[in-house]
Amino acid sequence: GRFLLTNLSTGPYTVQPILDFKELSTPATIFASVSTPGLTVFCGTFTITGALGTVTGNVTLGGQPIQSGVLVVIATGSVPSPLPAISSNTLANSAYYSGSSKENGTYSVDVRGSTSTTYSVTGYYMYMNGSIPSISSSTVSNVTVTAGVTTSGVNFAW
Repeated sequence: GRFLLTNLSTGPYTVQPILDFKELSTPATIFASVSTPGLTVFCGTFTITGALGTVTGNVTLGGQPIQSGVLVVIATGSVPSPLPAISSNTLANSAYYSGSSKENGTYSVDVRGSTSTTYSVTGYYMYMNGSIPSISSSTVSNVTVTAGVTTSGVNFAW
């Protein structure tokens, strides 16, 4: 990504990305100098490698993409049903990663990569059963995610 800092005073600056402890930045730090107020100064490029991998897939109903969105929750343990409320208790347990599918029926969720941990990926599809809202869920277990790699084909079909 790119970033822009505005209204900086003239002088030297140290630019350093804030990383997950399993990520690595090359270079670790860039030094820049603002010599004239109002000018745009390009200071360099960081290459970040490390901790995160990506889980992707499709969500369908009767073979067609679900356009209304499916909540996708990924956890190192099983994903409880119903989902827990966020509290200090849930924050102390295994991590939850989540995202929502797009109108075209695809989703993409970044998670911490691991060579030894597998994930459970659960999709939650909300639909109307007459006038009553209902939720259907489906889980894919033992999904392996490697840092820097996309694990594709974790699909949900209703």
